[in-house]
Amino acid sequence: MDKDSTYLKYLIDEEIYRIEESQQPDIGDPDPVQGPKPDKIQAFHNKTVILSEYIKEEGIPVPYKKFLSKILEAVGLDLESAVLIYAEDINSITLDQLDACKVIAFLSQVPANFSNLAAKEKYRISALHKNQFILCDPLETIHEDRILKRKLWDQLKILYGIE
Repeated sequence: MDKDSTYLKYLIDEEIYRIEESQQPDIGDPDPVQGPKPDKIQAFHNKTVILSEYIKEEGIPVPYKKFLSKILEAVGLDLESAVLIYAEDINSITLDQLDACKVIAFLSQVPANFSNLAAKEKYRISALHKNQFILCDPLETIHEDRILKRKLWDQLKILYGIE
C-alpha cells in the first residue's frame, strides 16, 4: 500500500482497492463503433478452470451448482474466481490458451482437443503442457457417491497444497 492509500483509509470508511496499471486488462484498439471484439474463448493464465458438460443457456442445476461451490470453497475459491467452461465452448479451447492452469474436468467423455487426457486415469493429477488436470466424472455422478467425493478431495488437497 502506498503513502496516499494509507492516508485515504482515514478519510473514507469503505474499502479502497487500487488497480495498478499492470493489472488493467489490455483490450487493444477497440472499434470506435462496435467496441472491442474479444475471441470467444480467451487465454487463461494461472487460473482454476472448470470444464463442464452443462449447456450455458440452461446453467448448472441448483443442487450441483451448490456442490461445485462447496468443492471450490474447500480449496479457498468461489464460482466467481474460477473460470467455468460450458459444453458448447469446450471444443473451442486449445491447450495453448491454458497457461499454468489447474483444470478440473467434470466430463463423461474427453473432448477431442484434450485427447492426450483420454489415456489418463480419473481422479489423478496429470500434467499436460504447463497445466495440471484432474479428470473426473460429471458433477451429478460425484454428488451421489461418497467414494468418488473422497477421491476428488484427495487430489484437490494435493493440487492446492492443503494438508
